[in-house]
Amino acid sequence: MNTDSVGNLMGTIPIPQRSGYTFNGWFDTANATGGNRILGGANGTTFTQNATVYARWTTKTTLSINSCPAAMRENFVWITEVRHEQALPGYNTTAERVFFNANGTVRHSNSVFDMIWKGDGTVNWAVRWESNSNITLAQRENIAKMLHETINFWARPLIGMPGWIWDEVQVKVVGYAVTNASRIQGRKANETVWVNNTHNDPRGEASTLISSAPNSMSRFINRNNANFQFSLDGTAATRGLHNRFDLYLWCTDGFGGAVGGDWGTRMSPSRVTNMGANPDGVINHEVGHSYGLYDFYLTGGGNDGSQFRRPPNTSVPDSTGNNRFGQGDLRTIRDGTYNGAIRAYDLWQIRYYWNWLYTHPTGTRFVRPTVY
Repeated sequence: MNTDSVGNLMGTIPIPQRSGYTFNGWFDTANATGGNRILGGANGTTFTQNATVYARWTTKTTLSINSCPAAMRENFVWITEVRHEQALPGYNTTAERVFFNANGTVRHSNSVFDMIWKGDGTVNWAVRWESNSNITLAQRENIAKMLHETINFWARPLIGMPGWIWDEVQVKVVGYAVTNASRIQGRKANETVWVNNTHNDPRGEASTLISSAPNSMSRFINRNNANFQFSLDGTAATRGLHNRFDLYLWCTDGFGGAVGGDWGTRMSPSRVTNMGANPDGVINHEVGHSYGLYDFYLTGGGNDGSQFRRPPNTSVPDSTGNNRFGQGDLRTIRDGTYNGAIRAYDLWQIRYYWNWLYTHPTGTRFVRPTVY
């Protein structure tokens, strides 16, 4: 592994192969647990001298969608065959649909599944720091760790599924967008910071001046451009796998709640920094939207049509004897509970969605990638 002048890893961290095992990342200890994960990027692991790092492995498990519990499968079939195929009363289903259009054609290939695949097992974030608060180097390093974990929260359950070729997904922050450079405290020489005031909003809703990363390196903005040029400096002079960002982490003072989609995630800066290095249930929920997963919670007592958001009762009881969504094994982080731990339902939900995409008649986009 090579480092830059500041001691951070350059490029993609090598991914070793070992027959019968799944690679779980590089760590600074040979122990099976604990230690610090080795991360790339300017906010990743810093080396001040030569060091030994250790690959961590688990025994490879082969999974099959046929092992999905029957009660869960009923829910997932309803989601893909009923909810996904219609605009529900009072709810813009199309806004969530990042897999296929209702007629079965590929929409715009911009789920995190696509990002990982086209990015050769990597996902890059840009952070939009729309705040009057300063952010320290330690906080930025924690954000990098947290963003790695929230992407892999949903990716790890896919290891061993047919067609899924990735182990630990590499995740890094490629830069911070601010309106005032002084907000970035303890800035390292290799950190990219964009200082500007623009109206660039991936969702088209901003009415005030905000800072942004260059449009030229945004996957979301250029998702339909087959000749997408990735450049950190806003020009087309540099092209490569690492000179792009897939998602925004958008931190906005006074922003209540949280939202997410294939453009990224938005929440308050304090919510983000209070997580430290570990994602909470809220950001894991929102990043689930970036993968293309739906909300299942009710609003308005169902009078606004939101009762159609939740799967109907299943005909097959789960292992706890329940057949009602939201109870027993049929509880999910996609509901309004936001429990931080991944549940059995979520493990099988992300597997079912991947299997749906991979085996879909128009799902041929998931072939071994040609790296940018």
